[in-house]
Amino acid sequence: EHDPLNISDGPVWPRHIVTDNGIVIFASSGSPAPDDDVKINTLDLSTGLFSGWQNLASDDAEQYDFAISPNGTIGLAYNGWDGSNEDGDVLYRFSTDNGLTWSDPPTKVFDRDEAQDTAMGSIRGVAVNFYNEEPCVTYEVCQQIFSSGNFFPGLPSEIHFWSPNINGGVPKVIADSSNVPYYPYVGTNDVHVPLCRPVIGRADNSYLFIAFNATTEDIYPSADTTSYMAGFITYSSDGGDNWSTPEKFTPEAPLLDWRYPSIAEVIPVTVTDGEVFTIHIVMQGDSLPGSTVNAAGMPVGVTAQYYHFSADVTIGSTNGNEGIITTYTLEQNYPNPFNPSTTIKYSIPSQSFVQLKIYDVLGNELVTHIKEEKSAGNYSIEFDASDIPSGVYFYTLNAGNFNQTNKMVLMK
Repeated sequence: EHDPLNISDGPVWPRHIVTDNGIVIFASSGSPAPDDDVKINTLDLSTGLFSGWQNLASDDAEQYDFAISPNGTIGLAYNGWDGSNEDGDVLYRFSTDNGLTWSDPPTKVFDRDEAQDTAMGSIRGVAVNFYNEEPCVTYEVCQQIFSSGNFFPGLPSEIHFWSPNINGGVPKVIADSSNVPYYPYVGTNDVHVPLCRPVIGRADNSYLFIAFNATTEDIYPSADTTSYMAGFITYSSDGGDNWSTPEKFTPEAPLLDWRYPSIAEVIPVTVTDGEVFTIHIVMQGDSLPGSTVNAAGMPVGVTAQYYHFSADVTIGSTNGNEGIITTYTLEQNYPNPFNPSTTIKYSIPSQSFVQLKIYDVLGNELVTHIKEEKSAGNYSIEFDASDIPSGVYFYTLNAGNFNQTNKMVLMK
């Protein structure tokens, strides 16, 4: 049961969202021009009736995204133009009647410098969500030549964030070569740039999380040498005014090409000694970087798989556990050597049963400092060695499948 979209090469790159009252709002695009604008339709699940296709000027290739606010406003962000044919812009529209009509004219989120033929402009990645009832848009920009349609994947790119009440409505740069290691993107032309394809999720107490791709230093050795990419994440606790330093969440080994992140639109929250957000991200991982469709000289075959990442992020804890924890760590005690006390810090990325024990050089257990279930976060303990003699000692952390031992020196 469907409402055909009769365009030259057929509809492609669908997107959809479902309202609480059973209205499906979906979008599609076509190729080539003039059918490459985004087309929007709605379906009432209770009646099976479609509202009919409407056309919005945009760029093609899935450069559009929907979100629903807590009160039911539908947000639509897309790369395109506002009728003046300005490629490289980012625009926002909203609907308060379940997608039947949309705000007009659209709000211009990002206005590329049309006075310059070569300029930073939007390309591919764009996503929308809400902070309470305020729209939040994230997107990528890179250097482009607009008269020819060329872009420069080897030059630095940026991830931006926009919300109307943040920074006076001027987009903020939240990721660039200043806070994410920069490596040029080379190889297969999948319209990827060094920082790209951002997605945005919100916790239901209005924290915001943005995940995106970043090029790494690893390159596949083939006739079409292609960059491997990794996944990074950053968060904001104030509606997007300030953002954490982006952190890589994809593993170093085995070496895989990580692309196309997808994040839960609304992130569940549980409350322990702080607020714990369980972030869910799905990414494509592949031993071969880039697509074999667009590559030259790459092995032919389906090697990509989808991977689910989840991490408990503790914010506002009484232990001061603020930040995104992606790995187990046991830090070197400080000070070291020490007399008579020292601080031991450790981090756990998810709720785990934790044991921290201290041993002498003969392997005799002297102290069990921790033996209990802990939520994700950063922790520290003070070890007071007033009652033991000078010497070399060891401390061991066991948490989940993690086990690490460090050495410390007591000098009295």
